[in-house]
Amino acid sequence: MDCGVSIEVFWNSSILEVRDLIDSDNRVKNKEFKIQTKRDFINAEVAHRWQSNLYKKEGSEFDSPYVWEYYPDLFEEEKKYSEEQQKEAELEKLKGNRKRYAEEYKRRQGRE
Repeated sequence: MDCGVSIEVFWNSSILEVRDLIDSDNRVKNKEFKIQTKRDFINAEVAHRWQSNLYKKEGSEFDSPYVWEYYPDLFEEEKKYSEEQQKEAELEKLKGNRKRYAEEYKRRQGRE
């Protein structure tokens, strides 16, 4: 039997029970199809985003796909960690800029 029902169960079931078994199998297959379709769609979107970065002009922002964009509940901790790392990197960059500015300011003050 294509629905995964044994012959014994099939012949010992009423017509309504057989109908329920078939409907249940259809729902399961439909759910599996939707899950696979979502996976395929996400794979296509991620591939598109990576490939579109190849054709961007210089200086434009790199659009990197993150897994938590697609599965937010599953990857909450990773998203928080990444955001913290980005904030730390920005802070270090700002500190470096401030230091270079101060050095340049001191250099110009010594010259004038």
